[in-house]
Amino acid sequence: VVVSRIRYVSSQLETQGAGGKGRIVALGACMANAKDIGDWIGATGHALFAFHPQVRPIPLELVLNGFDVSHFGTRLASMAKPMFTALAAHVKDSASS
Repeated sequence: VVVSRIRYVSSQLETQGAGGKGRIVALGACMANAKDIGDWIGATGHALFAFHPQVRPIPLELVLNGFDVSHFGTRLASMAKPMFTALAAHVKDSASS
């Protein structure tokens, strides 16, 4: 929402001839779609740089869990305990380091 508002205000300034142009400075820890985000915020190719995932100081771990429940409320309820268990294990691992 913030990016959309900044782009809107910037376009209004350009339309009114105020000469001002908004600038967005963005930094993300890990993004698989950095080019898409750059396109969305209006960054040109030379203004966008993405670090390779291997240069992260802390390795990124990706875990996917599937839940084959069609009813939305039941699916959310079935995801609650596994999510809590996974997060609790991660917090314990982080606290002991």
